[in-house]
Amino acid sequence: MFDKKEFVSICSNLYQKQLIGGYGGNISVRDNDLLLITPTHVNKGILKEEDLLIVDFNGKVVEGKGEPSSEILMHFETYKKREDIKAIIHSHPPFCVSLSLSGTKLPDNILPETTIHLGTIAFVPYIPPGTMELAKGVSNGFEGGDAVIMGNHGVTVVGKNLLDAYNKIELVEETAKAYIFSKIIGKTNLLPEIDSKVLLDMYKKMR
Repeated sequence: MFDKKEFVSICSNLYQKQLIGGYGGNISVRDNDLLLITPTHVNKGILKEEDLLIVDFNGKVVEGKGEPSSEILMHFETYKKREDIKAIIHSHPPFCVSLSLSGTKLPDNILPETTIHLGTIAFVPYIPPGTMELAKGVSNGFEGGDAVIMGNHGVTVVGKNLLDAYNKIELVEETAKAYIFSKIIGKTNLLPEIDSKVLLDMYKKMR
């Protein structure tokens, strides 16, 4: 049902690439009415298969020991938002966090690959963690794209599977890094409006 080996491997890669901290962030995969999700207060870099939890959509742990992530409401609401979402990664990579701290929305018209794979990148102003308000705010951000930057917090991405979500967290962080560097240099060239529309249409068709 769930590929726990792949899940643990991707958590390790996220940690090694500094896309997720030890205790920070949370990850889940959906299979029908069940989620495989990271537990709270467990270092993602040394996560073991036996640490993972399977929960239902009532939040009941049906397999494993411990408590699921404190952001489980955000996962529930996001999966309800779109049927194509099968995996979620929420983390605090440094360049995305820099944008979140400064209240800066990451443009979706600067790099073709980013627009094709992420669509419109939403920005949600700060909302207290673990709340239904945050869960609703973030899930609504996925109406037009696959990444949401959360004010004074981090970033959340969604995918058709866990590998897809992993690729997207890499992409959004790479884009944030390039955007910040362009601002340091002093100029950010935007894609032509007609090209941006074509790229967004490609995203919608791929989704």
